[in-house]
Amino acid sequence: LGTRVYRAQNPTPGAYVNFYLREKPKEAVTLTLKDGKGAVLRTLEDSTAGFGINRMVWDLRGKEAVPFAGAPRGGWRSGRVKPYVPPGTYTAVLKAGGETLETQIKVLPDPRLDLSQADYVAQAQHTAKLRDILNETHTMLNQMDAMHDQLKAVKQRIQSEQGDHKALLKEVDQVLEELVEQRNELTRPAPAMSYRQRPRLREEILSQMYATDGAPAKPTGPQAARATQLTEEKNEAAKQFKTFMDGPVKALNQKLEGMPAVAVKEEIGS
Repeated sequence: LGTRVYRAQNPTPGAYVNFYLREKPKEAVTLTLKDGKGAVLRTLEDSTAGFGINRMVWDLRGKEAVPFAGAPRGGWRSGRVKPYVPPGTYTAVLKAGGETLETQIKVLPDPRLDLSQADYVAQAQHTAKLRDILNETHTMLNQMDAMHDQLKAVKQRIQSEQGDHKALLKEVDQVLEELVEQRNELTRPAPAMSYRQRPRLREEILSQMYATDGAPAKPTGPQAARATQLTEEKNEAAKQFKTFMDGPVKALNQKLEGMPAVAVKEEIGS
């Protein structure tokens, strides 16, 4: 190599699970991670595993929130946050080629930090709580975006029909307007440079998650209080969305008669 500098990708951080396959399996290899009580934390899949030695890496994190399809792409802190697991013993269940194998993974505390086991647990539970709030917020946003597309399609359908439909079109526009208003309280509106606008519920939750996940300390009192406030704000938003569905949307569906109804696939939890 002479005087040239050698460069390569850094090793992937996490727990390495190595396994040997006699042949390429017909289905994807799965690696299920469980905590000490047997609860499933996460399931990883590898469809590229083949003959020989293979490796799957668990990043020592739990499940992430339901993805928000309309989330901005790229930018600072645009990735997804998954809660770190606290130190302890976990079980990895590997399924490949019709066989099932288990092994134990021991997660150790960071020796550089002066944190107790209770501190690690509090941090993990706090981040998981925020993850669950974000999960329901993303579910609402995905439903709202799906409804927005449906309403746009209904409007085009009405405009293509013969006759005077001004009153019905006005009602569709009113429902669309209210839908956009509710959405804009859950996440920043779409235009470029949205960071110049005040953060909405989604951005507040993510900010708290990054602050907790990235700190070598247990959550502070104000952080715990803010998580409670965010839960209340999410519950209020879900209540308003349900009222919107049971009111204006239901009334519009009744007037649409034979046309496709405006609906969402699942209920919002509290």
